[in-house]
Amino acid sequence: MLLDLNMPQMDGFSVLRAIRENPTTSTLPVVILSTSRERADVQQSYAQGANAYVVKPLEYDHFRRTISSVMEFWTGQNQVNR
Repeated sequence: MLLDLNMPQMDGFSVLRAIRENPTTSTLPVVILSTSRERADVQQSYAQGANAYVVKPLEYDHFRRTISSVMEFWTGQNQVNR
């Protein structure tokens, strides 16, 4: 799952906490995708169980390449524990 920290109804930390507390989704891989480079946001994301933290580029082509790289890793290179 790609999860932004800044959302209108519920912030990403609350969503991440709910994912990790639910036995059905607790092992779901979660990649934080945020414009924030704040050290506190990165640390809190990992402390709450994020599997990765990626800074979202603002320029479209760079954003597209970043998303492609993240997806390639998680769907092609990462070995799933089954």
